[in-house]
Amino acid sequence: MSGLTAEVTLSFLGSPGGAFACPPELVTLVGQRVALSAFSTSQPPQLTLLASSTALALPLTGSPASSGTFEVSGDTLRYNIPDELMAAESVFRLAWQILTARAGGVLIHSSGVVHNGRALVAAGISTAGKSTLSSLAVDAGCIPLSDEIIQVFPDGTVRGTPFRSNALFDGTPTVAPLAYAVSLHKGDREELRDVPVQDVVNTFLSQVFTQPGLEMPKGHAARVVLSALSNARVAQLSFRKHPDAGQFVKALLS
Repeated sequence: MSGLTAEVTLSFLGSPGGAFACPPELVTLVGQRVALSAFSTSQPPQLTLLASSTALALPLTGSPASSGTFEVSGDTLRYNIPDELMAAESVFRLAWQILTARAGGVLIHSSGVVHNGRALVAAGISTAGKSTLSSLAVDAGCIPLSDEIIQVFPDGTVRGTPFRSNALFDGTPTVAPLAYAVSLHKGDREELRDVPVQDVVNTFLSQVFTQPGLEMPKGHAARVVLSALSNARVAQLSFRKHPDAGQFVKALLS
């Protein structure tokens, strides 16, 4: 994308008490990779995204996008990216990461749902079944957070984001205390299994989003995850691709 765009036209909820604004062409480019409607806000932005016509100092990494650069100065995030959906998503994710970190939290590659005011978050690699489980739970009546990325805060609260791997899954900015933190295992029945807590903690830590050039203070991610999980049930969840799995999650949170 080229040209400097200074006009703030859109803003989206980025973290508790925070929002970011961006040019409309970035929203158009990101397309169906994010579900933004629930995240619209009228509050003043704490971060403004501006497109740059020249290459910037830091490489944009962490997505299949072919290239891209960025710089952060105070409350301005400048970016130079090709006209690619995945590059645009990386810019959105970077904005969420910045605001989440400034609020004391981390972004984790995970899925989550809420029922009865309590959240279940499942972390794991792309093939673990996060999207499948969360979709089944939403079908059973749970509130969606995201099937792709969750904000996690040290006070044990989690919050949804608009990022999604399933184009039919719309995350919401719902905030809830973390009741269950699970790793996933595809099995022949639904079961919550006790496993070494450190195994699940390591799974969550391995899925924390980072960006070269925006390194967190050493140990920050570990402190956030350990604090957030300290009052949750930490376990492995075995499940099938079956409606009963969604009902199982709903029953846990009930």
